[in-house]
Amino acid sequence: MIPKAFIYLVLYLMLGIFMSFSLLRDELEGTTTTIIVDTLYFAIVTMTTVGYGDLVPKNTTAKLFTVCYVFLGFGFVGVLVSGAANYLVEKQEKILVQKLYLKHKQHKEGSSVTPVLTEDDDVAEAHWKLVLSGCLVIFLLGIGILVLRYSEGLSFINAFYCACVTLTTLGYGDVSFRTVEGRLFAVFWILLGTVCVAQLFLYLAEFQTKGRQHKLAHWALTRPTTFSDLEAADLDGDGIVNAAEFILYKLKELGKVDEADIVDIAKEFCSLDYDQNGALKISNFHVSQATNPPA
Repeated sequence: MIPKAFIYLVLYLMLGIFMSFSLLRDELEGTTTTIIVDTLYFAIVTMTTVGYGDLVPKNTTAKLFTVCYVFLGFGFVGVLVSGAANYLVEKQEKILVQKLYLKHKQHKEGSSVTPVLTEDDDVAEAHWKLVLSGCLVIFLLGIGILVLRYSEGLSFINAFYCACVTLTTLGYGDVSFRTVEGRLFAVFWILLGTVCVAQLFLYLAEFQTKGRQHKLAHWALTRPTTFSDLEAADLDGDGIVNAAEFILYKLKELGKVDEADIVDIAKEFCSLDYDQNGALKISNFHVSQATNPPA
């Protein structure tokens, strides 16, 4: 099943191409090739906010369309492109992450038994996602350098420079794609490359967050329990900490639940506890529902 994000992306891109072709085919200043390639290239460069400046609108109508297209794409297409990219790579990425991590773990432990990823392995999984994403960005960077080097005739330094400022969406425009073949390649390369770079930084942030969470969890679960911990865990103040109270306290300490969420849940429990005996029974539930029907 094709996700809605991918469908919306295609429709948005088709709109840009159609409007560019009808409005901008005679109103583009700069280095031009063929009208079909140029309009497609212009739409992609605009949509991804690379904005080389090698093709620009020159009349009022074209400029107004470009402004609207940029604002629509700036807030809308980023989400859609990420969603479409995730749909295309998510399953393969999970398989690769699983295989690479399991292979690494088996080699480290010298075991032939295939382990299963658990919540304790979140940091390792985030690490492999970061590694794979980084390798993909390096691969796309290399492909871009090769095309810029041999199709556009740039020196290695200029090709490397152009590839970097493009994938990071800086797009200074002093060097860019000028040939038909180069622009056709750029249509797909820019779209995929900018998303992958954004994904790389997302995984980097995720890896750092998972690392901090893992350290916090390790500290919370291994440190000795103190008297003040038991006092804080005694939610009802009866001097007895049962298993539910202790688990809830540890979840709060780990940052898994929020105090406000606990208060809301406690209020719901009280509304269902019709006879206020601290326990829910089916008969109590029917009575409370009859007395206080849901909104």
